[in-house]
Amino acid sequence: MCLCVFLSPAVAVAPVKRKAEDETSPAKKTKCINGGFCLFVGNLNTSKEVEEINDALANFFTSHSLLFQAIRVDITKKFAYVDFHTEEDLTKALELDRVKILDQKIRLGKANVKDVTAEEKKAKDAKTLYVKNISFSATKEDLKKVFDTAVEIRFPRGIGRPSKGIAYIEFKTEAIAEKVLEEKQGTDVQGRVIVIDFLGEKSQQQKMINAPAEATPNNELLVTNLAYTAKEDALRKIFLKAVSVRIPQSSGKPRGHAFIQFESVEDAKEAMESSLNKEICGRAIGVKFSQKRPEGDQENSVPSKTLMVRNLAKETSEETLKSSFEGAIEARVTKDKETGESRGFGFVDFESIEVCKAVKEAVVDLQIDGSKVTLIYATPQGERGPRGEGTGFNRSFRGKPGGRGGGRGRGGGFRGGRGGEVI
Repeated sequence: MCLCVFLSPAVAVAPVKRKAEDETSPAKKTKCINGGFCLFVGNLNTSKEVEEINDALANFFTSHSLLFQAIRVDITKKFAYVDFHTEEDLTKALELDRVKILDQKIRLGKANVKDVTAEEKKAKDAKTLYVKNISFSATKEDLKKVFDTAVEIRFPRGIGRPSKGIAYIEFKTEAIAEKVLEEKQGTDVQGRVIVIDFLGEKSQQQKMINAPAEATPNNELLVTNLAYTAKEDALRKIFLKAVSVRIPQSSGKPRGHAFIQFESVEDAKEAMESSLNKEICGRAIGVKFSQKRPEGDQENSVPSKTLMVRNLAKETSEETLKSSFEGAIEARVTKDKETGESRGFGFVDFESIEVCKAVKEAVVDLQIDGSKVTLIYATPQGERGPRGEGTGFNRSFRGKPGGRGGGRGRGGGFRGGRGGEVI
């Protein structure tokens, strides 16, 4: 027996279009923070937490030497966006398609980018706080306890911890951000006093620029807190009118700052104002007018395991000094032998030169007991400055004028030059 089934001609069967497995186009456009170098990452492992996905992506791209600014994991955990610094990094990232992350083969594609207008950025900056001097071990949960009304907490490069000691805290409205800044300024987070500022036009740094500058305005700017990996091209992208860019080096390695020269003072001032809150290689740079150091006050550029901290407040104790630096193993405040009062500077020891360098690079505009301090490396044993101007330390002579550097001081192998310690 043959069973035949007839379909009514009135019934139309629509063909089913199967979506290709490799299709990675996101459903809608996303905003990108750097002009369009944005990557779409699909097929994420939704069984993992957002923080775990974020960290896995950050570690993955970092292991491939790709510099990114932010990672934004969607609330559904199905996809994420990654903002890169350059088009070259985005192109290299696209070549990593179908690599397995958290047991899932991710799908990569160039995201459809919606441009962020100047007005949108201005509005976002007005309700975002810039937080500095954060403990490197702090997490977003630690900051959420302090900023419980925040709608978003971001760390540079999109990683899960403040490797640069800074964070961006965004709130629902500008009024809420203003209230939080007033109430939370100087809050202690894991033993460190945080410093809070606004982004954009409301930044205190902006007000400092508009106020009379400490250095006489000239046609050369000093860029500080510069990553050692930063190249001249990265600086020229920010300082478009620069006529020369110089990155000083010591023993063939960059010293962490640069000098940018312009044709006029007006060009230099304009460049300084437009460089507020800019980052290079994931680090927030500092910009000010360049000035020559007074004779006999040249900074020691040779890294060591000890930092010399200048301009300490008279009431700063050794305990407070030590707690102000992540990873410090010992701190000493230099005191007058006769009166016992602080001489306004001290020394902080670390386990290694690498740790000391990392801390010095991470600390920006540090204040201790209300006094803004400056940091230089203590001079290693065997290296002496000009007569009477050694930057080492000597516990035996306590900086007695005219005394020769004595034996080794505590903290390991440092010796004062002629004249002992320098204020």
